[in-house]
Amino acid sequence: MRWAGSSTRGRVAVEGRLCAHPGCSGVAGATMTYDYGSRTAWVDDLFEVPSPAGYDLCDPHTVAFSVPQGWTRRDRRGETDDTATEDDALVSAP
Repeated sequence: MRWAGSSTRGRVAVEGRLCAHPGCSGVAGATMTYDYGSRTAWVDDLFEVPSPAGYDLCDPHTVAFSVPQGWTRRDRRGETDDTATEDDALVSAP
């Protein structure tokens, strides 16, 4: 794999994007975005074009990604406009 420098995130893979998790050099497979107002974080299939508002994550960090208490984590990977999943989980206080 060839590497290129980046002014915002250090090294980036030329053939694929790297996980945004600090210290991880895994290849990104999903993009996480969030909205403070709705207290929602979304995990989507990797955006085709990198987004400054999104965080690209490798598979292990996508699985391990959690949200603060009171937030909703929505995994929309593989969804299409005409299908929806019911795997949303509201994180509540223990």
